[in-house]
Amino acid sequence: MIVRILSEGQYELDDEAVAELNTLDDELTRSIDAGDDGVFRAALSSLLAKVREAGKPHSVAFYACGGPNAGVKVVGNSGFPNLVEETRRSFRRLKALKPDIYLTMHPQTLFAGKVERIKAGETPHPLYDPDGWTKMIAGAEANFLKRVEEEQRKTAAAR
Repeated sequence: MIVRILSEGQYELDDEAVAELNTLDDELTRSIDAGDDGVFRAALSSLLAKVREAGKPHSVAFYACGGPNAGVKVVGNSGFPNLVEETRRSFRRLKALKPDIYLTMHPQTLFAGKVERIKAGETPHPLYDPDGWTKMIAGAEANFLKRVEEEQRKTAAAR
């Protein structure tokens, strides 16, 4: 099971830890039903501590696109003169990320054959793919650099 602690991250827990969390969650629910703020705070603290202690943290990255859109001039773009440098800087930043799980804007391929496994709580998480991010970013950067080289050749040939 994946548990998200808002503003902190996601943790993957095994079945034994989930059973312990269910017990702590029952205690939390009873404190809410009783309106006992002190017990609620203690139960919530125990539940969060258990998630942090027993869970394997996952970092997740969202990837929007592989560079400037097709048809946009990247070399000598008067509207965005630093487009090549800015895109290269973006790739450097993306390469520095090391997510366990990544999602793209059109994730159909990533989720193919995995939805039922995710729902079943399979571990490791079916989307766990730390090498996939690196490969995807490297491919997108290579495509961008090829595009830059092609535009530079065309620009030089036109002179």
